[in-house]
Amino acid sequence: MNLQQIMRPSPISADGIKVFAGAEQDANLFFITVEAKLIAAGIDAGIIAEGGADHQGDGQAPAAASSPSPSTHGASGPRTRSRAQRGPRRTGVRHDAGDHDDDDDDEGDGDDHGAQPSSSSSSLPSSATPSGGAQVASRASGLLDPRDPQVDAAIFAFLLGVHGVNYTDTFAPTATIAAIRTMLAMAVARGMDIQQMDVNTAFLNAPVDHEIYVQPPAVDGIFSPNTVLRLKRGLYGLKQSPRLWNHTLDAWMREQDFIATATDACIYRRTCKGGKVMWVAVYVDDLLIFADSDSDMAAFKKAISKRFKMKDLGSPDICLGIKVQHDRKARTVTMSQEHYLRSVLETFGMADCKPVGTPLCTGYVDKPADKEEPLPDVPFRELLGSLLYAATMTRPDISAAVSILSRRMQHFGMDHWKAAKHLLRYIKGTLSYTIKYAATGDTSNGSTADGVLSAYSDASFASDVDTRRSRTGFVVFCSTGPVSWNSKLQATVATASADAEYMALAATAQELMFLRQLQEELTGAVLCEPTLVHTDNQPAQRVAEHAASRMRHILVKYHYIRECVDTKRIVLSYLATEHMIADLLTKILPRPKTAQFSARLFCLATGSKKASTSSGLTRVAAHAAFTNDVAAPDGSQAPQAMCLTPGLV
Repeated sequence: MNLQQIMRPSPISADGIKVFAGAEQDANLFFITVEAKLIAAGIDAGIIAEGGADHQGDGQAPAAASSPSPSTHGASGPRTRSRAQRGPRRTGVRHDAGDHDDDDDDEGDGDDHGAQPSSSSSSLPSSATPSGGAQVASRASGLLDPRDPQVDAAIFAFLLGVHGVNYTDTFAPTATIAAIRTMLAMAVARGMDIQQMDVNTAFLNAPVDHEIYVQPPAVDGIFSPNTVLRLKRGLYGLKQSPRLWNHTLDAWMREQDFIATATDACIYRRTCKGGKVMWVAVYVDDLLIFADSDSDMAAFKKAISKRFKMKDLGSPDICLGIKVQHDRKARTVTMSQEHYLRSVLETFGMADCKPVGTPLCTGYVDKPADKEEPLPDVPFRELLGSLLYAATMTRPDISAAVSILSRRMQHFGMDHWKAAKHLLRYIKGTLSYTIKYAATGDTSNGSTADGVLSAYSDASFASDVDTRRSRTGFVVFCSTGPVSWNSKLQATVATASADAEYMALAATAQELMFLRQLQEELTGAVLCEPTLVHTDNQPAQRVAEHAASRMRHILVKYHYIRECVDTKRIVLSYLATEHMIADLLTKILPRPKTAQFSARLFCLATGSKKASTSSGLTRVAAHAAFTNDVAAPDGSQAPQAMCLTPGLV
């Protein structure tokens, strides 16, 4: 019987399936229950189990599964992880090797409830050796019977896992979103082709590294009673499956002469004929492929399709929940999450709300909720989790608001809920905001060249009411669009605004070193020119340039900016506050400033008048009407061009 037969939906979803692994004692055999109907739902993606791998096959989320509550299943399974790790309960489980006494947390085990063993000692191999070399227990006289009255008929048992027995390491890397955005911006500057592929049932391609057995239910013509199957491939739900898949793909990539970058373990580079290069970004089972040559792209897709079952998606469309549009001829890439944010508005009942012009009320002061008051019955945490994804991926303009509100996730009040709804109203009016990378070839007005990094750094002094800590905000541009940004409360109290700005410069320098090293590895050339960083605080700039001796009290780690300036990897430039884009990431600004900096982040240009929003207005007209800075489009003056590349104004 091969493993694929486990995947058949009709005969297996009825009774369920048991999974277990060899150990030195039978007490290490235990189970966690999940809904059996997921087998049928996840037939092409492997077996999906709650509590296992976070990544599902084919990029699709499985049907929602909820863990059985103790009230539903009684004593049929362990109620806590620690209870499970100490071994199976006496209820419905028998051991020939001797039972272990239950602890005090066993609530009324009572009798055996008449459970009958569903397997015998003959079901397991008499001797098997896991990768660690220890002998597997040779006998297990009984396991939980899914047909027992104590066990719901609509569940199957899945291995929770014991570290060192069923698995060792579980960490699996993924490409960072900042690295992916930087690759897109660089690809635009180089005129590269960009393609997307997906690995079907990725985890099933990776061999397991421990001995794990499954006991399927008896099904006439398929499985005889007491059949035991040994897993040879990873399944969705095994703790080590993501890591095993990553190792499998990494080994194949290296066989194809790809080299993983030291900066990001899931970014690969290969030099092809004629000095042309290929890049591959891996996010679990999603691949973004960049190539200078069409022939190199075709050869790679053919090779990987021979090794794995692939889905060729062609030019990027929906990648990691982001709408990506690539125009190679025009040398542009756009990234948008309008479809995702619309679903968020609908989910939280704000699809028809009235738009506002700022993420939060201007001058919003974040105050803690009264901890004596009970938490309001509102989905505040769910909403912030949804918005955090957008703020991380494509919406730097809401980063400060989301970061401020996220500090109240543990204890929030109705004021915080109202502020979160205010943020949804802002999103309603800015659904069309899109990050755009373009190769313009224009270096006028102090703009940087295509594919070259530049950054803006700022800080808001003592903005946190509770701790009086300052907030760092920075944004890094490449090929006219933002590739990295952050809004974060500083770890140390600053004694002056110059101190806060200096610490913000240090944080910006760290991010730039990551991106510069990534660019050097991708291009295979050392970046000779320093990266331009704009700051609106001259004392902080002077200290970083060793032109002043202040800030001797600052922690040593913040002087990293000095080293970057000394080694000419960063050059600092003063920029007046009224032009500081990063100010949008440090505080809630008035509506005109919010509109000004958002226009520069999302390149809202006069040339995009023909691009209409869902309401029928052009992007510029909708933006103008939304901000009330100019009149509506029916017979009014046109706004000024605001597609400003990252440089001095």
